[in-house]
Amino acid sequence: APENSLARDAQGNLLSGYRSGSRLIEQSFVRAYLQENYLWYQEMPTSLVVPPAYSQAAYQDGMSSWFRDLLSPQKNANGARKDRFSFAMPTAEWKASSQAGTASGYGVDLGILKNEVPRDVRVLVVHEGTPAAQQGVSRGDMLVAVTTASGKRIDVVNTQDAAEVEELNRVLFSANDGEKTGFELKPVDAAQPNRQTVLSAGEYQKPPVQTASVITTDDGAKIGYLQFNGFTLPVESQLFKAVTDMKNQQVQDVVVDLRYNGGGYLYQSAQLAYMLSDTSLTQGKVFERLQYNDKRRRETEASQSQMRFMSQTTGTEGTGTKAGQSLPNLGLKRVYVLTSASTCSASESLINGLRGVDVEVVQIGNTTCGKPYGFTAHDNCGMSYFPIEFNGVNDKGVGGFDAGFEPTCKVADDLEHQLGDPNERLLAAALHHRQYGQCPATASTKALGSAAQTGLSDPQLVRSPAQTSKFVLP
Repeated sequence: APENSLARDAQGNLLSGYRSGSRLIEQSFVRAYLQENYLWYQEMPTSLVVPPAYSQAAYQDGMSSWFRDLLSPQKNANGARKDRFSFAMPTAEWKASSQAGTASGYGVDLGILKNEVPRDVRVLVVHEGTPAAQQGVSRGDMLVAVTTASGKRIDVVNTQDAAEVEELNRVLFSANDGEKTGFELKPVDAAQPNRQTVLSAGEYQKPPVQTASVITTDDGAKIGYLQFNGFTLPVESQLFKAVTDMKNQQVQDVVVDLRYNGGGYLYQSAQLAYMLSDTSLTQGKVFERLQYNDKRRRETEASQSQMRFMSQTTGTEGTGTKAGQSLPNLGLKRVYVLTSASTCSASESLINGLRGVDVEVVQIGNTTCGKPYGFTAHDNCGMSYFPIEFNGVNDKGVGGFDAGFEPTCKVADDLEHQLGDPNERLLAAALHHRQYGQCPATASTKALGSAAQTGLSDPQLVRSPAQTSKFVLP
């Protein structure tokens, strides 16, 4: 379409592989693609025509709205929309996020603990080497106010002005590269004064694996701790290195911290599952079987739709690996996993896939997001479309976990300690369970009690849908 800048370079020339057409042609393509590939194609609205509203809106908004309105309107057993996951986004943004492991912003992941006034917005993760890390921003810091590039101060906690709230959302979650924003932060330690800092937004490299360490407990046991927030391409080599280090140190148990891990490439989840598990349990077994719609029965039955526990590196460009290297193996029959409502898709597949071969998964934290479905990115004219295309089941045929996985020990997130600190509430609960074979007494009383007293629950992590989805391969 002439007004589609996403398919053109800065000079207005069409990008390689694209040809001129109309928005109506692009809209017809989207509908045709869904009718063939969408898991719930039978539930698509049949009477939907392309009214002027879709064509008169700005290109990206119009195409995104058209795509959304074609999706199943059905509700699930909980009364929520069954398809609350399909999405569309610019192709360039998708490739930067999933393949290069880059992100735009200030170098922090923010979580909303309370959305109503008085709001509570906290720093959950600070990424190494970013402006935020260099300025000493820390996990648990509460956002008190921002000062925009134009000098306007917005009270994050108390503002009820709609224009200010809109500007706040833009500044925090979709700032322009190079935009300088002032932040007033209240540290977790109440004795410390509020801190003022100015951060410049930009594109930065997200470190794939945030933390990989070995904890020696009081009884001399060595426990591996692994914390990473997405299965993006660079994660493959990082997990290889982290698990190799744990194997060399002869760890007896591993805690995988997936509380902020929204998913990503399913094959990497299958690699990690292999690296953790006793090979006598995974040999010849299916990690996840992909089930497509009835028009694609042949694909469902094909061997490619049975993802095995993967024992080798892929060598895919961007992973930092060479093809065919043997992955390290820890030979565990039990794995500890830390979760929250932000644990989605390929992360949930790790839990489901391990349980499918009788690896004991002890889940600490909160109920996962409930996303058993997966996608294949389909690029068209500068937009990438992600309708739900398959449901994933494990070796026992168990899937459909759209209510999420309930934890063994229910523990609220702890923003008063750094991730990887043995005193951090979720990790401490895992270490306690490992030593005593049961949840700590605080798991359902002190931890959730403190959350209840303050009206808080686990923080809601704000991020792109591309970071909370399951993709088969790059």
